[in-house]
Amino acid sequence: MSQVEAIIARASHLLPWQTWNLLTRTSQSFEFINVRLTIIWIIGFIVRYFILLPGRSIIFLFGVSKMNDESSSQHWLELSSQYFSFQQISRPLR
Repeated sequence: MSQVEAIIARASHLLPWQTWNLLTRTSQSFEFINVRLTIIWIIGFIVRYFILLPGRSIIFLFGVSKMNDESSSQHWLELSSQYFSFQQISRPLR
């Protein structure tokens, strides 16, 4: 029996509303498992959707806006990043 089949066999006795994901908040039985876990879940939700997501969106939009812009600053940034990358890669070879 493969490992996946073993996991499925062990999980087959779980009821349909039971889950392994302790951060699931979709059913009443998992709404408040533990106060500490609830606080960690709320902090994780806030960090994920109010800090990381807007930051990634801004970086994405900035990158897309600069992708078609052919300016001297972009050329300089490209050359300097290539130079820095080459230095970092070739450093162990010295």
